[in-house]
Amino acid sequence: MSGLQYAGDFKIEVAQLISPTGSRTNLLTDVHIVEINIFEDIFKNSIVGSIIIADTKNVITLLPMMGQEFLRLKIATPTLTSKRDIIDFSDTSFAVQKISLRKEINIGGQVYELDFISQEAIKNTQRKISKSYTNAKGNVSKIVSDLLVEDDDGIKTSKDVFIEPTTGNRRYVIPNLNPFTAINILSEEAMSKVGENDSTPSPHYLFFENKNGLNFRSLQSLYNQELRDIFHVGDIGFDEKPIDGDKESGKTIQNFRRVLAYEIKTRNDLFQSGASGMLGGRLVTHDIFKKNYNVRTYNYFNDDDFESNRRLSESKSASRIYSKERFVSSDFSNSTTMVVPTSKTTKGFDAQHTTSKKLDGFSDATRLDETSLQRRSRMNEYGGGLAIQMVVHGRTTLTVGDLIYLFVPSLGDTEAKNKFYSGTYLVTKLRHTFDARVQAHEITMEVAKDSLSEDIPSTNAVYDDAILRKSRKIRA
Repeated sequence: MSGLQYAGDFKIEVAQLISPTGSRTNLLTDVHIVEINIFEDIFKNSIVGSIIIADTKNVITLLPMMGQEFLRLKIATPTLTSKRDIIDFSDTSFAVQKISLRKEINIGGQVYELDFISQEAIKNTQRKISKSYTNAKGNVSKIVSDLLVEDDDGIKTSKDVFIEPTTGNRRYVIPNLNPFTAINILSEEAMSKVGENDSTPSPHYLFFENKNGLNFRSLQSLYNQELRDIFHVGDIGFDEKPIDGDKESGKTIQNFRRVLAYEIKTRNDLFQSGASGMLGGRLVTHDIFKKNYNVRTYNYFNDDDFESNRRLSESKSASRIYSKERFVSSDFSNSTTMVVPTSKTTKGFDAQHTTSKKLDGFSDATRLDETSLQRRSRMNEYGGGLAIQMVVHGRTTLTVGDLIYLFVPSLGDTEAKNKFYSGTYLVTKLRHTFDARVQAHEITMEVAKDSLSEDIPSTNAVYDDAILRKSRKIRA
């Protein structure tokens, strides 16, 4: 056994401040660490966090701390096996953004907070890229790799980088942009390759950082992952087998999987879904080569690719989280408008971005005129769809981009699952809270899903909403 005492146990192994001059302060011995928070977001390019410190030795003056320091962190979660789970930023340290004084605790002593961020975010603000890519060098995934790892004017990160290969080569010019800005633009134009688990390419790319490194991946690849863990609401537990004959290990696993508190963040926010373009929109394509334009519309309820694209539902036939029958009119095509320039030649290929008409089977490597509306709808499913915020006992294995299964019991029958809220979710936001005052690690995470395992009933019957009224609010 590795020494796990209870669910949420943790150990800070490294906590060190490095000044711009190279002097080092061991936060484990020179001050008292009160709390550490680490934030991840699947729609953010960098990890951010904060550390609250009680300083009775006047370290802030002696160092002195100016908000230009580097923070090395390494936090381990004991496990029920011989393996350790860790969050390790001891070699790739954070950059301290600012210092906020909280209050004095005695003469010469005070509590203050250090806000920190990934060094890559700082590098991004310092650098501008003006560069052109053509032919084989114009593959989107290769451009992203160049900006993050290879180009001396780019980020030059030493962290692990996970880049999903994209299809097609194109001409692309980066006009004096920050590397992250360029990558975010490229994420809107990238198209994945068809793999063993995907019958169609995916245009739904994201660029984010989690504890594992920097990620440029499609929703499709995230959906193809194995479940990271299972969680359950209420007192019902799962029959977990003991590990290595330890009778208490089964109870510990149940504690890890029990939801301590939860709150429904969004439940089909119709206003946001309509205004964001999730339910529909209009795309105007201006062809600068032929001097004309074309109008394309998108309807969430008539999306032919809904079933063909990978969804989070564990059912083979995923259902939409909105029912067409609930609307007087399901046409939201006039709710939003996008404008995309293009230049299709008489032979059908994109003269603006490529010189070849054979690109892995596609005449246009990006197909923005075909995918822009659908991509916007998919991304906004996580804003106006179904999202739950919940608190669980912490462990350092969880990170944004993971898949989890959430069991929510049906009201009046704790053995049966609520068909609307139970299911597979994508972890979109996550906050690790390491509270040294009570030696407890908790994770507050937001999870969302884009589909249901079965259709919403077409009758007047609705799913039980009383669970909303009985939901336990998240602790302050």
